[in-house]
Amino acid sequence: MTKNKIKVNHHSSMVIVESESSNQRFLFNQYDENYPRPFFRLALNLIGGNMKVGLDKSPYDIAEREISEEFSGQFEELEMESGLVEFLGERTVPQRKPVFALMEDIDKVRIGILAHLTPYKDFLTSVPTLDGKPPFNYTSSVYVSRISENFFKIIGDDISKGMNLINEGYLYIADRKEVASGKLRFAWGTRATIGEYLSLPIPNQMGISTKPIGKPRKSFEDYLVDFSYKMLESKK
Repeated sequence: MTKNKIKVNHHSSMVIVESESSNQRFLFNQYDENYPRPFFRLALNLIGGNMKVGLDKSPYDIAEREISEEFSGQFEELEMESGLVEFLGERTVPQRKPVFALMEDIDKVRIGILAHLTPYKDFLTSVPTLDGKPPFNYTSSVYVSRISENFFKIIGDDISKGMNLINEGYLYIADRKEVASGKLRFAWGTRATIGEYLSLPIPNQMGISTKPIGKPRKSFEDYLVDFSYKMLESKK
């Protein structure tokens, strides 16, 4: 008997970047004012991104590539995968060009995050109809990288100077209390993901549903047993 697979659009990999200090601080990517989907502009997301069909073979590949690209100190107009345009929208204004911090700072943070990547959990997220865009499901693999408080000091100092370490959006540092406050606006499945990690009931402001579905798998072939990916089928 053929197994009924869960239909999803794509897979993403995200990283919870956490300080090793007792005050438990977290690093988020804040979408800028030019993010293609206006509804999520200036909202906070975990650092990471979406699969590139034909390039990424595993969730870890996505996480490693995204961290390397975002903390590269090089600006380039990012091309959106065709399978995401329907849900994110077309970019109608030019991508904001960042004022980069010193490469020494960018290299230190990138190397630090990559050196401590640890698998956490997989999640299934269902995004309802928002701002006229159709609903969709996606799977994500979440990793944790606990880095020295010294790295957070470097990032904080650069932020205070108006300098950026990533090539898209901004970096935002929040502690556990601020994350739990319900005052931060999170994009996509970030609210439930960080809430699961911290065992905190963060208010659901957007009606987005996210639930854990096990551990990150070794390759995308392993997911095809349970999931049918629209982005993969469209490339056939």
